[in-house]
Amino acid sequence: MKKDRLRFRVGAVLIGIAAVGISQATVVISDSTFANANWSLSVLTSGSATANVTATQTGFFGNPAPSRRQNNTIGSGGVEVLAAHQYLAATIDPGSLTLNEMRFTMDLTGAATTQYSFAIWQNGLLYATPFVTKGSSSQVTFSSGVVSALDFAEVLGAGGPSVNTMSNPEWGPTGAAFSVGILLYNNYPSSASTLHTMDNFVVEVNPVPEPSLVLVGGLALAAIRRRMR
Repeated sequence: MKKDRLRFRVGAVLIGIAAVGISQATVVISDSTFANANWSLSVLTSGSATANVTATQTGFFGNPAPSRRQNNTIGSGGVEVLAAHQYLAATIDPGSLTLNEMRFTMDLTGAATTQYSFAIWQNGLLYATPFVTKGSSSQVTFSSGVVSALDFAEVLGAGGPSVNTMSNPEWGPTGAAFSVGILLYNNYPSSASTLHTMDNFVVEVNPVPEPSLVLVGGLALAAIRRRMR
């Protein structure tokens, strides 16, 4: 009888371990069509050159089309440009769910020197994950990996870009609802004209853990049960 009770307790503990991270329902926000009404564009610049930055839905590019196309036309003199694409069709409310982690993915084309980041707008402030250089002029699928609130830093300006890593969004139960989006940064030393295409934008709130987590729990449970026989 004692062995049976112990077997039940050990099994319950391991099942609990295997279920860590999947107790919260995953919420998914995605956009693969990029209707203009669902997105806004704001632009920060640092430098003397003029920068004409526009963005719109296009039916000629994407993976597959349609997608969102950003066009930068830069004058002479040098300028840094930070384009912030905010998704307007949905918000995430930390007060209505236990928010632990998020994961962003998207397809991106454009110059290899382009830096990208995933963004949150909360209480009038803009926060970004660390900027990463695209590294290729061809289309690439990018992921933030699993990120928490501490992985976001407040964006202060286009130069650099400038961020404050000590200022982070609030994901606790009293945190305000926030929207999500994409940031693209380019540093232009001289006049230029460049294009960027964004597609298949996906945000997972409390993403399901990798299958290996559940597998490890199941294997451990099986091993202990064999020893107890």
